[in-house]
Amino acid sequence: MRDLALVAGFKKSDALANAYGLSVSLNMLITSAMLILVSTKLWKWPRSRAIGVCSLFLLIETSYVFGGLSKFL
Repeated sequence: MRDLALVAGFKKSDALANAYGLSVSLNMLITSAMLILVSTKLWKWPRSRAIGVCSLFLLIETSYVFGGLSKFL
């Protein structure tokens, strides 16, 4: 029933696929942000080191999010 409501709400499968891609990209971005928090709070890394390690991931994932937003909107 819920799946039928999603398909009816998005009206086309392309729109539903774009929404799914955006949600996956946002999930990856949030995971990388959480990695910065874990590495600074639990592993006691300096903030600059944590951001330096995760910056490449954040850059790539941010581009995925903006690409997904352009399709979604």
